Amino acid sequence: MSDGKPRSSRDVANPLSFTDRAAESVCYRCWKAGLLLRTVKPIYERNRKFAGRAGSRYNTRSYYLFVLGNGSDEADIGNLRFFSFSKTPKIVKPNKSQLILNFLRTNLDKAFYNSEIVKLLKNQGITIRDIAPNLRRYEKKGQIFFRGYRTAEHETPFAGGFIVTYLDSSKLRSEAIAEALQRTELLLEGGSHINPLAQRIRVIRDEILKAKELKEIVSLSFLKQKLHCNDDQIRTALDRAIQLYKGEIKEVGVFNFPYYYHTGLSDEDLRIAIEDKKDYIRRVKGKDNRIGHNWEACVEFFVDKLTKGAEFLEQAHRSRMDKRRITLKLLKPIGERKQFAEVDRVWTICPSPISNSQSFSLFLSHQ
Repeated sequence: MSDGKPRSSRDVANPLSFTDRAAESVCYRCWKAGLLLRTVKPIYERNRKFAGRAGSRYNTRSYYLFVLGNGSDEADIGNLRFFSFSKTPKIVKPNKSQLILNFLRTNLDKAFYNSEIVKLLKNQGITIRDIAPNLRRYEKKGQIFFRGYRTAEHETPFAGGFIVTYLDSSKLRSEAIAEALQRTELLLEGGSHINPLAQRIRVIRDEILKAKELKEIVSLSFLKQKLHCNDDQIRTALDRAIQLYKGEIKEVGVFNFPYYYHTGLSDEDLRIAIEDKKDYIRRVKGKDNRIGHNWEACVEFFVDKLTKGAEFLEQAHRSRMDKRRITLKLLKPIGERKQFAEVDRVWTICPSPISNSQSFSLFLSHQ
């Protein structure tokens, strides 16, 4: 080092036949003793290494440069600034764990997704790897309310990540948890647009809350029409809503039709609402059913009386179904029917002895 040129520990190791670790240790001890000066910040260099048949590999190496001090505490060589150990400015790393906790404590009235905290504290050096371990540690200490989507056995993140908020230690534990849960609910409702399923869950809960105030129960068909979705989507959304709001949303069957209500309804109001729906089903569904059967009877009467050579086919059923209703096994699905379908009437017509018979079928929908 007597020539005054800046060198790295690796540059010193090669001519002295030292290992890289030994040369680095010697340079550090000399710098600490005041014999050498060292750059304030490390230098980053991209290296290329030939790996045989695997080709070339690249890595980034960081190192410091050392120069002989000659009794001075600092020196400027080129664009680099060198300091002695005693003059080197101490870089105090921020306590990231405390930064995260202080941020949540300062925003006590709000809840955040963990990914949102990273964006808000990015300027202070917080990365995504710093969030989860620190939050889980504070959760174990009872200082943080941590919430995800809960199933029977697991808790998974929402579309925006886990939700966290600070627990106010100045209040009773039950009161602090209730307030924290309310803050997470507000965040879920406000950010539901990022996930179609979350949006459907919010609409379902809103409609059930409305029905609670009106002392009513909500049908599956009403929710399906409200959300403009198919059967699979509405079923998935309802299952998730019941799981997410287990203590609020319940299902009840009315003549095998599913209805949903809020547990805030009193037993008497629920009984009255169910009786109202039963009366509605008797009047409307019964009317539709009678209209369909009347059409079948009309067509059957005119075909039987006015068509010569017409003969209706019959099929025995285990139930009380009309023998003239025919069940067909499908080779390919037709609409929502996958394996079987029913036709109301099938008849054959043979106008004369020498003509071929022709078959006709009748399908009438009761909807």
